[in-house]
Amino acid sequence: MSQESSTPTVPPSAGTQSNQIKIPLSMQYLGSKTRIADWIVGTIKTEFPNMGTLHDLMAGTGAVSFKASLEGMRVSLNDIQPYAAWLLTSLFDADRSGLPEIISYFNSGDYESSILRNARLRYRDSLAKENVALGNILRGGDWKAYAAYLSENSGDPKEATGEYDLFASYYRNTYFGVRQCLEIDAIREFAAELDQAEEVHVVAALISAMTNTASTTTHLAQYLKPTSKSAALNIAKKHSLSIVNHVVDGLERLSAGPKMNSQGVFNLDYLDYLSMRDHIAPGDVIYADPPYFKEHYSRYYHLLDTVTLYDYPELTWNSRLENYTVGRYRSGRIVSDFGKKSKVLDAFEGLISQAYSAKCGLVLSYASTSLLPKEEIVDLARAIGFSVRVDSRDLTHSSQGKSNANKEVLEYLFIMKPPSRQNEEEVLDV
Repeated sequence: MSQESSTPTVPPSAGTQSNQIKIPLSMQYLGSKTRIADWIVGTIKTEFPNMGTLHDLMAGTGAVSFKASLEGMRVSLNDIQPYAAWLLTSLFDADRSGLPEIISYFNSGDYESSILRNARLRYRDSLAKENVALGNILRGGDWKAYAAYLSENSGDPKEATGEYDLFASYYRNTYFGVRQCLEIDAIREFAAELDQAEEVHVVAALISAMTNTASTTTHLAQYLKPTSKSAALNIAKKHSLSIVNHVVDGLERLSAGPKMNSQGVFNLDYLDYLSMRDHIAPGDVIYADPPYFKEHYSRYYHLLDTVTLYDYPELTWNSRLENYTVGRYRSGRIVSDFGKKSKVLDAFEGLISQAYSAKCGLVLSYASTSLLPKEEIVDLARAIGFSVRVDSRDLTHSSQGKSNANKEVLEYLFIMKPPSRQNEEEVLDV
């Protein structure tokens, strides 16, 4: 991802005006801080009025940095997940001048001939079967027949040829329908033939489209099962959505949206990012939103890494069922120490110590339902040398498709300040 420095082109905005500007690439995303970005950024501005750069250490979909950039703050972004780094590069760094031509290509309908091309041509009959099955259930046909169709015609990774047929072979009639998988593969092939900036934009728009069309609940950890008439009909409606249309919508919003130039977008482990002392200066502020459990993002959004890397991954295997795991997860997913009971305290100590050593302010988002109690984080930060204040907001967390109601939790904001540099600044002024 790009690591070039540049000055933000978005001027400081009045709060009301900036609140009206939305992130161009919308995401169905559990980890997003979109709902509380105003509070987070407003607190940072108030607590650190003379800050340099805001380092968004685990930036995810970029909600906090987007708001901060709209408010005229310098931002630098990092995330270890490949899909997030590509999405952030599209939103904050990559040149957008080629987008109108790409949009025109999709709107012309010329892409249609690429859906069934080369290795994907063998799915012509599968596509015809899907058209019949969808037509039947959407016209009120037997939902059990549709359920049987899905079961009997789901993807099998052993079919893959390595010639842009990953989603058609791996995930057909699971998270996505037949045509949707063919569209994903065709769009990814098209993107790979573009220059780097244009490829990033098309893949980022595809990532956004996938989160909004997948046959899932509130994340992509598992796909919906046709266990009832209403569930089967819901899946059919989801499978009828056009991936291409959603990609075009995203590209159009991106083309018309504000250019959010950053000080760099990085795809690093958080400790590797914090070790770049030529990039982080005393007086900067580090914002971190650590994972709340072990495989929060790599499990919930494994498909997004797969479409980004497009690497025909080995899938995890359930030896008891003698089949792929239900979610068809990638092997070797990223696991965070912040989500392990045995390692979460050490992870926080490493993060807080690095920020203190860099002479930066540190702001942490964390939920009351997470592994480490608020008091332990406060005690740890004070022991390292920070002064600490904690703010909180009530927030509803999704039940993630489970039968129980959504949970009301406290979202904490830990504001950590290093010892005052006032004396040092007075000496320098002399």
